[in-house]
Amino acid sequence: MQTKVKLNPLAVARQPVKQPSRVRFEGILDEAEQLLIEEGIHGFSIPILAERLAYTRASIYHFFPSPYALLNELSQRYLDDSSTKIMKLMTASIESSWQDGFAQIMQFVAKYYNARPVARMLLLGGPVTDQSFRIKEQTNERLGEAVRALLLMKGIALPKEPDLARIAVDIADAVLCHSQYHYDKITNGCRDEAVRAMIAYLAPYAESAG
Repeated sequence: MQTKVKLNPLAVARQPVKQPSRVRFEGILDEAEQLLIEEGIHGFSIPILAERLAYTRASIYHFFPSPYALLNELSQRYLDDSSTKIMKLMTASIESSWQDGFAQIMQFVAKYYNARPVARMLLLGGPVTDQSFRIKEQTNERLGEAVRALLLMKGIALPKEPDLARIAVDIADAVLCHSQYHYDKITNGCRDEAVRAMIAYLAPYAESAG
């Protein structure tokens, strides 16, 4: 029986209700992203962010009770944005082979991460809280759903126990994390190896289905 992880409320953002608060909320996230680009996680803090925005610290803590809450909210923002784009790309690749579909998705993922250093930092650099770990798991869960749906469009139904689509995504994710750690970006070589690893893992199941 799986035990549900109880999240630390200090690691979760308080979502605004009214539009003016939403504008301020998003502005804080935008400035936090810029601070992370300039200083990295180790140089990030609420007091520095408040000074840059000319806000009181309390006005930031109202939405983000800790730095981790802010980092987790940024991670969630990247998750939602990238997932939406990947699902659209998957639909557009219906005329391609499943192998070419994987290559197209991974090309997008590499470009997305390389254009967003904070996304690489937060989603490929290793979780900093239980919530950030959960967000990373959600990222791979959604990518796994995209892989499963892409293969279903090709008449290939993958087993769900174990979840082969999710395992394939985890394999590719390990290659991307390797690239981020060693090169601070997604190199073309690592991108191609991620595709190769996914295809090699799923090919026997695809062939048996065909």
